[in-house]
Amino acid sequence: MSDIMIDPVAAFFLFIYGFVLLFGGKNIVKLIVGIGFGGFLGAAGFVIASMVSGVGGGLVVFLFMFILGVLIGWWIFKASLSFLSGLTAWYLLTGLFNIPRISSTSLFLLLILIVIFYVFIESAITGVTILVGALLIYVALVTWAGSVLSLIIVVFLVMFRIVWILDSKGVL
Repeated sequence: MSDIMIDPVAAFFLFIYGFVLLFGGKNIVKLIVGIGFGGFLGAAGFVIASMVSGVGGGLVVFLFMFILGVLIGWWIFKASLSFLSGLTAWYLLTGLFNIPRISSTSLFLLLILIVIFYVFIESAITGVTILVGALLIYVALVTWAGSVLSLIIVVFLVMFRIVWILDSKGVL
């Protein structure tokens, strides 16, 4: 199998993007989700308020709704991912064990699964951003160095990031 070769300038930007995702991934996702949700809420508020009180009132409502959306966006994102993941796991488990989906046991299982996913979703997002960042760095490094050297560097960077996370949690 041949190595992936891309333009050296594109490889530089992939390296930068991968490095940012590897070391600041969850915070980048939080920022994007917050600004996106704030922008959506602000735009909806602007449209509704502009119909009632004109552009001046719409701008005030936009600012208020944008700030509110940035503050609650990450919580809404985590809650919705947890709900969808819990619902999917519940559907599969109730089908696998032939539990009636209307029973109180089944609904209690759904609630427990949603809570479990809510607790672990942040760690999962961190893991995914670390893996995507490592992949981008690997693809960039293969362009400049061989695949073996690139793999060694990427493994070292991922191990460094994992140790950094464990140290920040007080495990080490």
